[in-house]
Amino acid sequence: MKRQDLYDALVATEARITSWRQLVDRRLARIMELERSGSDVSGAKALLAHFRELLHRDVEQRARILIQLGELDVGTDPSGMGDR
Repeated sequence: MKRQDLYDALVATEARITSWRQLVDRRLARIMELERSGSDVSGAKALLAHFRELLHRDVEQRARILIQLGELDVGTDPSGMGDR
């Protein structure tokens, strides 16, 4: 993968991570409200767990992209210090 493709993928992944975090935060706040009122929130908690899994998947994807970018840096610089 080319460096620009990796940067583009990183930007897209960061945007998804931000969206997932906002969604998880909103859902968690709503679940807490419903729990205080005595409502059954088991279904909402299951959905929240699914959203958290998707967030975790994108965080792992970001880590893989950063590793690939680091490998490109090391691969292009004979000193191994990257192109900074």
